[in-house]
Parts: sequence; structure tokens; C-alpha cells
Amino acid sequence: MYRTYTYTAKLRAAVHTRLTAFLEQQRSLYKAASAGGWVRKVDPKHTSQDCSRCGERVTKTLSDQSHMCPACGLSIDRDWNAALNILNQGLVVSPPTGGNIPCGTSGAENGSACAFVL
Repeated sequence: MYRTYTYTAKLRAAVHTRLTAFLEQQRSLYKAASAGGWVRKVDPKHTSQDCSRCGERVTKTLSDQSHMCPACGLSIDRDWNAALNILNQGLVVSPPTGGNIPCGTSGAENGSACAFVL
């Protein structure tokens, strides 16, 4: 009885997580489309390490919360730097012609981040 209950609870939690992520994705696509924008999948690899101004890779540990580039002198928050890099990668390619490009359910699952461009 206990084993069945814990399995059911874990299964329910997993289904809830996936459903919530799917609904968030659909809401984001709807919001972008209603504002006349589009959604592009972006590879988030090294976005917090690459400088958003000059492109220099500055190696950091997870405990480093700020980005300080020795090449150009940029000093901003690490997450803000990553967000600027993701946005810049999303703006590199022109908007898609066949409609919105759906993002994955989450960046951790399929290794993609999304740049919402208006």
C-alpha cells in the first residue's frame, strides 16, 4: 500500500511539472504572437562566461556572482550578462517565416533557452 502511494505521488508530481511547463510554453508563445513578436531557441552554453560586450570568455566558478571582463572592463551581474548574451543570440537570425518556433519545456531538459523578441 505504501509503495503504491509513493509511486502515485511521484508520478502525479512529475505529470504536474511537465503540464505546468507545457502551459507556460504555450502562454509565452501566445503572448509573443499577440504582441507581434516571435520566439527563437538559443543554446545557453557559456552565456554567463562570455562577455556580452566584447565576446571574451571569462572563466568563473558557480560562486562568482558578477561578471568582470579584463578585456573591455565591463562589470555587471553574471545573470544579467547571460540574459544579454541569450537576447543577442536570438537577434542574430532574422524572424522565422513559418510562425513561432516553440521552445522546449525547460532549459534543463533539452538544453535550450528562449529569447523572446518583440
